[in-house]
Amino acid sequence: MRAQPSQGQPRGRPRRHDELDVPGQVLEEEVERRVPELVFGQLVVVEHDHAFTRHVGERLEQPTTPADLRDYRLAVGTLTVDLTGLQVPDGTTAVQARVGLGELVVKAPAGVAVRVDGRSGVGQVHGLDREENGLGNRLDIRSDDFDTATRRLLLELRVGVGEIRVER
Repeated sequence: MRAQPSQGQPRGRPRRHDELDVPGQVLEEEVERRVPELVFGQLVVVEHDHAFTRHVGERLEQPTTPADLRDYRLAVGTLTVDLTGLQVPDGTTAVQARVGLGELVVKAPAGVAVRVDGRSGVGQVHGLDREENGLGNRLDIRSDDFDTATRRLLLELRVGVGEIRVER
């Protein structure tokens, strides 16, 4: 779906997000950068239907090797990153995941030390029996054995508006 120009808007000029009058497809970068505008109902419209379907909905990721890991992103919806089957090598393995609007769930494997660096613009961050709520939340917590463990997971998690949950 293409956004129609507002009255008096010249054709051919790219439209800014605050000039859009038709809700549409959201890019995760815009959701993360523009949390206050999103709260007031302004969304960024793009013209490619393919981009919309890849970044909205419910998604489950289940990497099993470090080579399978990537930067996980979802604009709107629920993203679950299930690491319970991940073969974590010695050292620190970083996992990055972002959701613009919605829920981010990470399932951490047993027997591996975990550090959670979770941030939300508006919402909640739950991890390792701790919780932060409200605006501009940050939860930076480690399992008791993180500094001495041979195998460690560093979870770098972000949500624009919504909830982060780390489960064991």
